[in-house]
Amino acid sequence: MRSLTWREVWGWRLTRHGLLAPKPEEDLVEVVRAVCGIHAQVMSAAELSIGVRLASGTRQDVREALWQRRSLVKMHGLRGTVHLFPADEFPLWLAAFRANPQPNEAQWLAQMGLEVAQRDAIAAAIGEALDGQRLTREDLGREVAQRVGSWASEAVSPAFGGQWPRWQMAIGAAFTAGLLCFGPNEGNKVTFVRPDQWLGGWVEMDGEEALREVFRRYLSAYGPATHRDFAQWFGMPPSRALAVMQGLSGELEEVDVEGYRPFLLQSDAAKDFPLAPDV
Repeated sequence: MRSLTWREVWGWRLTRHGLLAPKPEEDLVEVVRAVCGIHAQVMSAAELSIGVRLASGTRQDVREALWQRRSLVKMHGLRGTVHLFPADEFPLWLAAFRANPQPNEAQWLAQMGLEVAQRDAIAAAIGEALDGQRLTREDLGREVAQRVGSWASEAVSPAFGGQWPRWQMAIGAAFTAGLLCFGPNEGNKVTFVRPDQWLGGWVEMDGEEALREVFRRYLSAYGPATHRDFAQWFGMPPSRALAVMQGLSGELEEVDVEGYRPFLLQSDAAKDFPLAPDV
């Protein structure tokens, strides 16, 4: 069993994230790929996260990758929050999120003032409304209400000290159905588009294989780690994460990190682990 120090683990992670040796500007998309997506709930924070990993580059480079070249996609991601991912990985992440339904979802929806059937009706209406259109949140809400009824616009869902209309609680379901991702802003307003029309069609992936691939990517970027670490990061019950990890048993190697016993991919376990800078 290989033994590592925490300084070696930190050095590995910093290197994988491009934080010890920043990457060239042309590797912008690969930087996002290497860290399993960039959190983008606040877009300026996402631009900074990418920028510190590049030797040069500006926020305009990120925006061009998103809205002009469309080599990145802004979508609902880990733990239901907004992330940037490489556009060519859209089917991977979509399949992985589909394969990880949240427990007690019906109960959570009821607390938000929404039934499962209503959620599904709204998600379908979102897909219809976005067919050939790029809509702001406000415009999309009006389109949805026209299709399913005014009940979808009733502000009954607790959110951020106020209340959201019912239809907004179905945005995540529309994403999981492959019916919605973000388009370029109109001023300070976000817009939504149909990913099949914005990015082009894609080949559907098997959900279990997608989860195993995401676990591989996670270990490569954030390892060594355990299934419990992955469960917390991905937003998954630990027992489910353990089953995913067991599906990779022939690809993993246990290591010792000062008495802690996490796992690495076998392909990474033999590599050099640089020491993190002494701070």
